[in-house]
Amino acid sequence: MANFTEFGYDNFFDRSVSKPIDSIPTIDTDVLLEGIEGETILGQGTIKSANGRMFMDLNKNTFSVNDGTSERVRLGQMEDGSYGFRVKDRDGNVLLNMTDETNLIQSSDARMQLDLIKKQFKVFDQINLRVLIGNL
Repeated sequence: MANFTEFGYDNFFDRSVSKPIDSIPTIDTDVLLEGIEGETILGQGTIKSANGRMFMDLNKNTFSVNDGTSERVRLGQMEDGSYGFRVKDRDGNVLLNMTDETNLIQSSDARMQLDLIKKQFKVFDQINLRVLIGNL
């Protein structure tokens, strides 16, 4: 059985191209190219994982992860145009919402909240605010 060193890889699974990257003819690129410099990647539309659950929307400036049913994580531009980071539980409840206007971490039922902008920690019963620590 062949091992990885026979195919040009070293002990760190690294394999270098013997020519400078810009000297490889286009026709050989799919065979010889080991890496792509970040500055050469241009595009529009979306880049999607094979299972369709993780994608980057280059036009909407977002990176998103879903569970097959709904969006669970969003990083980048939000629906309102602000930029931030949001995490939801499997039922769609917001657990973490960080944008210019909102910095909120909360339980899935929203009964316990930490608001980093207002500098408040809140605990609610079914309806009413029961505990408030921080700015009034």
